[in-house]
Amino acid sequence: MNNLEKRIIKKIEEMREEIIIFNQDMIKIPSENPPGKYKEIAKFTEKKMKEIGLKTQIKRDNVIGEIGNQNGKSLLFNAHYDTVEVFKNWTRDPFGGEIIDGKIYGRGSSDNKASVTAEIFATKALIEEKVQLKGRLLVTAVGDEETGGLRGVETLLQKGLIRGDACLLGDAPCNYPIGYTGGTMYITFTVGGKQAHGLGFPDLPAPYRNERSGVNSIERMMKIMNFLVELKKELHTKETRYPLPEGWTNKVSNINLAEIHGGNKMNDYTEKLAEKVAELKRIADSFERAKRLDGDGKVKVYTFSFPSMYLGGTLVILARNEEDARSALWAHGLTCRVLPEQVSMTIAEITCIPQVVYENDGDY
Repeated sequence: MNNLEKRIIKKIEEMREEIIIFNQDMIKIPSENPPGKYKEIAKFTEKKMKEIGLKTQIKRDNVIGEIGNQNGKSLLFNAHYDTVEVFKNWTRDPFGGEIIDGKIYGRGSSDNKASVTAEIFATKALIEEKVQLKGRLLVTAVGDEETGGLRGVETLLQKGLIRGDACLLGDAPCNYPIGYTGGTMYITFTVGGKQAHGLGFPDLPAPYRNERSGVNSIERMMKIMNFLVELKKELHTKETRYPLPEGWTNKVSNINLAEIHGGNKMNDYTEKLAEKVAELKRIADSFERAKRLDGDGKVKVYTFSFPSMYLGGTLVILARNEEDARSALWAHGLTCRVLPEQVSMTIAEITCIPQVVYENDGDY
C-alpha cells in the first residue's frame, strides 16, 4: 500500500461517524420499488454530492455527480437507492436505521443504500486529499434497479448522459470485487380465453361443445406452468463453471413463478389470465421479445430481457404453417426464417400441439 492509499483509508476512517449517519438518514427515506417514488431520496442524495464538491444533475430521479476533466479516461461509480418492498414481520422499524450490536437495521441498509453511501464518501476522500484525477469521475445514484433499471441506468445510457471506460458497481452483500454476474429475465405470460357461464363446458372436445362454449384460460396457463416447473428441475442439474464468492450457494439457474392473476368467480371462467414469471435466467437468450400465437390468436406470450441479456430484439411467432407465420410478419413489414429446432421444440412443448416456429430476419 503506497502513501496515497494510506492517506485515503485514513481519511475514510476519520469520516466513520459521518458515513454511518448518512446511511441511517438514507434508510429513513422510503424508496421501495414498487411503487418507485424517488424524488425525496434523489434530492437528498444530490444535496450531499453538491456538498462534497461535485457538479450534479438529476434526470428522471437519477442523480449524476461529476468531477475531474475531459482530458483522460472516464470512470463510473454506480449504485442504486431503490429497494424491494418492506413486506411484513419486521422486528425493527424498517425505516428507523437503528444501530444494534454494531449493525444498522432497515430496508436498504445493505442493499443498496450502503453502496450509495460508499461511493459518495470514497469520492469525498479523494477530494479532501486533493487527489489530481487524470480524467473524469462520474458518481451515479439511480432508481429502478430492483425492477430492471429501465428508468434508471438504462435511461442514462440511452440518452448519453453517462459514459465511461470502466465502471465500479456497488451492490450488497459483498465487500470484495466480483468481475461478472448472471443475467436475469422477467417474463409475462398472457393467456386469453373465452368468458362464459361455468356450465358452458370449457375446453371439452367436439362433439361436447359448440360456438357458445367457453375457453378456460387457467387450464391453458397450467400447461405453461407445468412446463416451467419441469424446466426448473433441468436447470438445477447444471452448475456454473465460474467460481463464486465464499458462502454463495446459487450455482445454478432458477425459475421463480412470482405472480399470477386470473378468474372472476366460481360459476364463471376467466377470459384472461396473466402470470408474471420473475428472475427467469438464461432460458431464452436467443431472443429478447417474443410472441406466441395459436391458430385463433388467443394465446400470446411477451418476453423481455434486461440489458445484461440483450442479444438483439427478435419477434418470434408460432403458427400452424409457414403461410400463417409469413402473413402475420408481413403485417409488420417483416420477413421470417425458421428458428433452430431446439427452440422450436421447446416452445411448442408448452402448448402440447404441433407447431412451426418462425422469426423475423431483423430486429423487432
